Amino acid sequence: RQTVKDLRENNVNGSSLGAAILRDALRRSTSKRAEASRKNGRLGGRPKGSRNKKTIAKEAAEKQSEDGTAKSDAQKRTEKALKALSESCLSASTPKQTKRPTAPPKPSRKPYQKSVYTLPKRQTPLPKSTDDVMDMAFKFNLDGDFAYQWWVMTMEERHGCDRYGNPIMNWKGALLRFCQAMTASRAV
Repeated sequence: RQTVKDLRENNVNGSSLGAAILRDALRRSTSKRAEASRKNGRLGGRPKGSRNKKTIAKEAAEKQSEDGTAKSDAQKRTEKALKALSESCLSASTPKQTKRPTAPPKPSRKPYQKSVYTLPKRQTPLPKSTDDVMDMAFKFNLDGDFAYQWWVMTMEERHGCDRYGNPIMNWKGALLRFCQAMTASRAV
């Protein structure tokens, strides 16, 4: 209770956790770093050319060559161009053989997975024509217009997949559910 009270009243002189938090925040807000951040913030943020010490040290280390002498940018570009030229000359004289895969690659397994999930095979093959769909509609006393609408939507436009792109495994169940949903929406 004292912590909440000190935080609410901005009491930095207390001995509670809230007073300690306020003292620490006050100390940080008056530091040189906070002042510089506020100043840069008013000017639109950190200056474009400024870099931190790690970046400067990294660039200096990159400039040092293996023998310890510093190389200019022109020397680096020249070495890079010569290396690329030598690699292209070697590869032009000996053609690389490309290996063509005989089978599609297997899906990769994540370290935490026990096995890779693959889609099961279709339980029943998809209907070959509208006649199969109409026979199903007649057999279960479904509306023929809704059955034909399902055929056009699912088989012709989506090529045997549902609206999310997943292949339909049981087309008879999908047709039955679609017709029931359409009938229920018509009744409303």
